[in-house]
Amino acid sequence: MAASLPVTGADDGLDRLREVLRRTSAEADATGAPVAEALAELRASGILAAGVPVAHGGRGGAALVTNRLVERVAAVDPSVAIVLFQHYAVTARIVEWGSPEQQAAVLPRLASGEWLVASAWSEEGAGADKRNVATTADRRGDGWVLDGTKAFVTGAGIADLYLVLARSAGPSGGADGSGGFYGGDGQTFFLVEAANPGLRPGPALDLEGMRGSATGFLELRDCAVPGTAVLGPVGGAARIIAGVRESGATLGAVSAGIAAAAQELATAHATARGLLEHGDTTHCLVGLATQVETVRAVVERAGRRDSGAAGATTLHSKLAATRIAEDVCQEVQRLLGGSGYRRSSPINRLLRDARAVALMGPTNALCQELLRVGRAPVAPPEETAPRLPAVPQPAPAGRPPVPSTPPTREEAMPGATPEPMPDAMPQAVPEATPAVTHVLVGFSAGLLADLDRLLPARSVLVLEEPAVIAARNAGELAARYGCVAELRPAPTQDEERPERLVAAVPRPPALRAVIPAVEYGVVGAAALAEAWDVPGAGTAAARVMRDKGLLRGTAGPGGVDQPDWAPAEGPDDVQRFRARHGGSCVLKPANRQASLGVQLLGPADDIHEAWAGTTAADEPKLRVGYSGAARYLVEERLHGPEVSVELLVVDGRPGFVNVTAKSVQDSRHPVETGHVVPAGLPAGTVAALESAMAALVRATGFRSGVLHAEWILHQGRPHLVECAGRLPGDSIDTLIDLAYGGSILGGLLAVLEGRGAPAPRPATAGAAIRFLSAPVGTVTSVDGEEEARTAPGVHTLHVSAVPGTTTRAATSSWERAGFVVATGRDGAEAAANAAHAAERVAIRTGAGGAR
Repeated sequence: MAASLPVTGADDGLDRLREVLRRTSAEADATGAPVAEALAELRASGILAAGVPVAHGGRGGAALVTNRLVERVAAVDPSVAIVLFQHYAVTARIVEWGSPEQQAAVLPRLASGEWLVASAWSEEGAGADKRNVATTADRRGDGWVLDGTKAFVTGAGIADLYLVLARSAGPSGGADGSGGFYGGDGQTFFLVEAANPGLRPGPALDLEGMRGSATGFLELRDCAVPGTAVLGPVGGAARIIAGVRESGATLGAVSAGIAAAAQELATAHATARGLLEHGDTTHCLVGLATQVETVRAVVERAGRRDSGAAGATTLHSKLAATRIAEDVCQEVQRLLGGSGYRRSSPINRLLRDARAVALMGPTNALCQELLRVGRAPVAPPEETAPRLPAVPQPAPAGRPPVPSTPPTREEAMPGATPEPMPDAMPQAVPEATPAVTHVLVGFSAGLLADLDRLLPARSVLVLEEPAVIAARNAGELAARYGCVAELRPAPTQDEERPERLVAAVPRPPALRAVIPAVEYGVVGAAALAEAWDVPGAGTAAARVMRDKGLLRGTAGPGGVDQPDWAPAEGPDDVQRFRARHGGSCVLKPANRQASLGVQLLGPADDIHEAWAGTTAADEPKLRVGYSGAARYLVEERLHGPEVSVELLVVDGRPGFVNVTAKSVQDSRHPVETGHVVPAGLPAGTVAALESAMAALVRATGFRSGVLHAEWILHQGRPHLVECAGRLPGDSIDTLIDLAYGGSILGGLLAVLEGRGAPAPRPATAGAAIRFLSAPVGTVTSVDGEEEARTAPGVHTLHVSAVPGTTTRAATSSWERAGFVVATGRDGAEAAANAAHAAERVAIRTGAGGAR
């Protein structure tokens, strides 16, 4: 457990708060009410800003940081820690689901401590799963009127803002995003200020534990709120509730603090009584320390969100932490002897508080119900890739030489290229379940994890080549995501004959959108969208995006600047082209991704060796080997800064746009080493890039979707490198979300569902990713992870080059050793924070090197 919390920038404030709580916790427990001095110090401490994005005056800390802060507070006063936990939890819901106007109005106040926020979900008789909420929300003009009584509201009477769960007339059929196990159809969340005359705190509950948490009733009588008070979709509260456990924030952090406090009491008692020389006592103390470290470890893992089933990990962390904390308290009570049974002994308060955490939502009983087989399965050890907010998952462990971050939302795996789906299709193809609203072309665990946050349960039909399903064990992986209704074999990668896919899959009756999930599903997705009359790229445009030769032949005549180029069918073609261009050129496959097979060749490089390397480059178990798929290009080598542009397009009209700065390793293989959002370019350069993107859209005839285009600013002008008709990889989508305070995936869903695209807007913060490198050899040790993880601005750290794995020089984006994502006030600060954290990680190999 880290002794300091650099991401919050509030160590002094935390220390002062803990000092105050040491003085006031016993009084709060005795009176059953929080002490005003403690609450004032909580507001002034600065730690409330930990979960608020930098763009809104916060520190941008993720669940890993907020969990640690909750533990530190719980070690001196669990009741105040519960108030803090609720503040972080509701803040996270506003960050995730709030409109830009809501975030701008509320988040700065939550960060500064001007406002405390609390949850008002529970009611007497509603059940632990909140299915039977009686509080109503009725539409009145442009607003709503709430009526009902909330119970077990932590922070009742002291909070300035409440997140109220009410029963509303939701969309037809409801939207139970939890799969029916937590929350119910037609429920909506509302943000209600404490100053609202229709909201009145009721009497406090006389609790056995957590007596200083201000837990009580909240009455809503003719409580009128504007339409802007709705958080998230009307009728879609269950979706928000279902995503809470995916956040990594866990009440287990409170239990961790309680266990640590009990251990500290035991050590102090043994020291004062001179018992440290007794073997039985020291063994007991060691056992207690082991239990405390265990509970910290499960809470830490939940906060890192680095399992393939983050929601399950969070639920398990609460179950384990509450049990261990209660066991530790009981053991310490026994160790204290007679003094431990006095009512005034602090261990009794800790034991009562430890038992209370198990009853807090989701209760331990509900956690166990949610974890039943098929609802929230645990990721096996080989599937422990990190899940970032709106971030593609890194490839699973086990891919030689080193599992690392992917350039797209796909995972690469070893083995021979799978065989394509045969021409003979099944005679009887089942209809999609009526619940299916979205079809995903290609299997992507990372994208499914993100869609779990945005779409209802069992609403997604996933299509993938049968050989890819088998090679990647996709059936088992897909079962982990509540949004998946079915994973169905289909010829998704037959780009020459996409009509086979259209013939194989009936249109779901309730279809809203078709989403290209992977690079090799772009053409299939466009063909389905076209056949089913929903927005999409258009099959012709999708084919252009998938073939760099077609792209060159289309973009150039359309007025897009690009390098000179030629198709290459063998080494002689490359040799002739290089000779015409001063002895240098670029050799690349026409239809791959991730810089795979791309080589920058100079005068001294062996052309035959280069050709053999490029033609051998492939993505086994991601790409099916349909005939005629291998094509190659040779291009003029340009020089200048490299950027990418991410653009949402609606009916051929550009919408939201972002420019990402790139850094590339200085080698024959141009593998990217980092990205920064926003790019920080002069306004004139950004305008030129936007104009070039508009020309590209016109030239290709791209209709609706997302484009991710890479450019070189050669002699000050944008020159097209390549363009993909899918979401960007390399965590660029997460950087965009962090910098702009929205969701580019949510924007893409709006486009593909025909709801339009978000308008262009400026970034309000900066975000950056720096990829880790490692010396060639077998990894022997990795140091500095904890220091990097808690460095200023760090959002996520993932190191894939673990001891025992083999590293080699990176020739594609699949071969990097990990990554750091960081935020800052602007792109430059975010990049500096990411670089600083990356430098803290030292990867040593048997070759004797360290990075």
